[in-house]
Amino acid sequence: IPFFTDPVELGNNLLVDGGIKENAPVRKMLENKDINEILLVLASPEQLNMEKFNINRDSLSNIFKTLSRVLSIMTSEITNNDFKNVNRINDLLRLLTPEQIASIDWLKNKMIVKMDVIEPKRIIINELLDFDTNKLKAGFEEGIKYGEDYLKREKK
Repeated sequence: IPFFTDPVELGNNLLVDGGIKENAPVRKMLENKDINEILLVLASPEQLNMEKFNINRDSLSNIFKTLSRVLSIMTSEITNNDFKNVNRINDLLRLLTPEQIASIDWLKNKMIVKMDVIEPKRIIINELLDFDTNKLKAGFEEGIKYGEDYLKREKK
């Protein structure tokens, strides 16, 4: 989140967190025609249960909590839509003939992309702006476990 994290200098570039607009930058990766496999590592389950965003009086007790709630819903929705779009394009490419694909401008340069996702099975941090050290540590530890499990499966 650009307002809460400091920019990072890399060579001559100053990089800022783009997590609000492109939490998982799938669209950017798909613009590169050389990419036909994507591995995403997520901090929350891919298909977030929107019920966790039910509003109650306590959840909106101050502006910070309200902002956190809005950002969580917005980024979850953007990420979920990006995944759906990749799957829709893949499905469309499987259904059409090469001639049909070539006749559709926006589709003619697309290819089927294999997308693997490493994700936790449960939500550890409920809100995007929850910087609880114990929750963050638990998330990192769980992420390492899921990453190692993925690598073991892929070796087979």
